[in-house]
Amino acid sequence: MSRFLTPFRRLSWKLTLSYTLVTATTLLILEIVVALVILFAIWISDIIPASLAHIIANGAAPQLSRYLVGDTPDLAGIHDWLRRVQRAGIRLSEGQVQYELRADDLSDPGTRLLVVDTERRLLGDIAQAGPISAPAPADLAMIPALEPLLSRALAGESNIRQLYTRPAGTQLTIAAPIRDPDGNVRGAIIFSKSFSLGDLPYQGFIVLLGMSFLIFFIGSGLIGTIFGLFTARGLTRRFSRMAETAAAWGSGDFSRVIEDPSADEIGRLSRQLNAMAAQLEELIQTRQQLSIIEERNRLARDLHDSVKQHVFAISMNLGAAQALWEHDPGAARKRLDIAFDLARQSQQELTTIIQTLRPIQLEGKGIRQALREYIERWQTQTCITATYDLRGDGELPHQIEETIFRIVQEALSNITRHSRASSVRIILSIASGQAQLEISDDGVGFDPAKQRAGMGLRSMQERVAAAGGSLNISSGTGGTTLQVRIPGTNNGVMV
Repeated sequence: MSRFLTPFRRLSWKLTLSYTLVTATTLLILEIVVALVILFAIWISDIIPASLAHIIANGAAPQLSRYLVGDTPDLAGIHDWLRRVQRAGIRLSEGQVQYELRADDLSDPGTRLLVVDTERRLLGDIAQAGPISAPAPADLAMIPALEPLLSRALAGESNIRQLYTRPAGTQLTIAAPIRDPDGNVRGAIIFSKSFSLGDLPYQGFIVLLGMSFLIFFIGSGLIGTIFGLFTARGLTRRFSRMAETAAAWGSGDFSRVIEDPSADEIGRLSRQLNAMAAQLEELIQTRQQLSIIEERNRLARDLHDSVKQHVFAISMNLGAAQALWEHDPGAARKRLDIAFDLARQSQQELTTIIQTLRPIQLEGKGIRQALREYIERWQTQTCITATYDLRGDGELPHQIEETIFRIVQEALSNITRHSRASSVRIILSIASGQAQLEISDDGVGFDPAKQRAGMGLRSMQERVAAAGGSLNISSGTGGTTLQVRIPGTNNGVMV
């Protein structure tokens, strides 16, 4: 199963599936919105009231005409007809159009269905348990806006739109004439119903929505897959070119450049990386021309403490962007922005190293602000929890600030690469010109006695020694603690 799923873990397939999912989800949302808009349009329109009026005038009234023939209306027949309608409703077919007044529509407490003669006497009422014994004046005052409709119906009005009204927006009233075979008006049928959202054709809309979504889902899925494959193919090619060029730079071949003229974030990052590589090559050439061994070692140390960490952070963020691009493009874009900023910082750092060899993070800032910004950015990049306590309010010479900053930078870099720690704590105390630094983590640790000092550890030892301070490292299975003490100064002079 794992082998089968391996190809789908690639960025191209992740992007393809994400495009398909986004397309289908967008389609579903649009369909729901359209359905709601259509239902609302039906609710505010006269479609349902006109349909019910059509059923009453052309379906119910003709069926009642047989009971009003002659001098005496058939009250029992009218009552039987009302009972049948109450049980089965009324259906009307006109060509391909089907109209229906359901039995459920007649069972609501607010629904009235009455039959009156030309003198407005009650001949039948669906609410009556038995037939009317004799025509009697009907109490029609409780039915809203009935009077003008009934007058038009008894006058023989045949225009459907003149036979119904919905004055309050929720109460529908219909009055239609009942004619005998000769066309004479013999009475009227009255229908009154409390019109609510429940009368909308939800079931039909749900079926229609489901069928249309299924059809469009298949089509959009194919389109999304094809589009995703082409788009993902282009993106993965661009990332591959960046990775190949970065590998060449890592091997010392700075003749390679990332060819990406696009104006998006990846293109901008590519140009920044090219500029960084060009400056890095310039820095290496400049270093090779130095004749003094001490200055050359100093350049190598500064290059390791700044640009290498940035390049490593850039590589981590590019990898994170590649992993996040499918399921969280927003987060992937943030990772690219972070890498873009780091590339720009590396470019500026290289320029600064060439000119002054002073870290740009300290320009215009104190050591506390510079460390706070660097630690928070490092925590975001590595997802390792970092807490810091920057105590004291004294000032330090620029050389000591640079030494402390570089030690913190190198220590955090080593924690990222080797310790497998989940949390780090940094404490810096400054008092009377004296600085004490402690960095501890909860990683796997190492044996300082057996550990061969790498360039990073040598760099920290050299910096502390140059400042006249001391460096102690204790490490075990519970983590590693680094302690630095730099003695006090008086007006910039060690004491």
